[in-house]
Amino acid sequence: MSQPIVAARDLRKEYRMGDTVVAALDGVSLEIARGEMVAIMGPSGSGKSTLMNLIGALDVPTSGSIVIDGVALETADSAALADLRSRAIGFVFQQFQLLARLPALDNVAMPLLYARSFTGDAKAIARDRLSRVGLAERSHHLPTELSGGQQQRVAIARALVNDPAILLADEPTGALDSRTGRSIIRLFQDLNAAGQTVVMVTHDEGVARACNRIVRFRDGRIVEDAKNADVWRPEIEEAA
Repeated sequence: MSQPIVAARDLRKEYRMGDTVVAALDGVSLEIARGEMVAIMGPSGSGKSTLMNLIGALDVPTSGSIVIDGVALETADSAALADLRSRAIGFVFQQFQLLARLPALDNVAMPLLYARSFTGDAKAIARDRLSRVGLAERSHHLPTELSGGQQQRVAIARALVNDPAILLADEPTGALDSRTGRSIIRLFQDLNAAGQTVVMVTHDEGVARACNRIVRFRDGRIVEDAKNADVWRPEIEEAA
């Protein structure tokens, strides 16, 4: 059996607010296998966003351990964390964070153009990723010429450009109408079916139901971690 892509043990993350210490994560242990599609849920302040920052190598734990794609965050220096983010994590956000003056192709290619070690054809790879998300014909359109759903697809293509080990999505349908959101959920499911590990942080029960596993947080702790036996597949619902 392959090693889990995320392995956390007794994870704690504390923040100091004046004389008060707040435990954002309080003894969390969690494993995510390669190829899983996992929803991380919980109310504001529950710890799910803190966990997302750790999985994305944007922060390090106060104590405990977390290993992301073979890298132990608690002992990694800033260069190692930056390398992990660039090669292993693809980020998708609620707000698409595209550069307004660049066409879709250049937005997707940008992570490669900024990678010092990359020597290939960034535009060719970007075209391939746009094709994977169904936007090959929109490669020369500016973000303002694309719908919200198309902009999110461009953002997903950009997240895929480095062939990340983990696709980490933070409320990926939060800025979209329900119909467009369903199409984005289907896209994540298609990517996962092709082998991509997907971790989604969400408040939306519908988005969570589209995942194979749901992990619920409250007060910095996991209160439920269960396989989802009844995965919601929007394409089936729409066809009914």
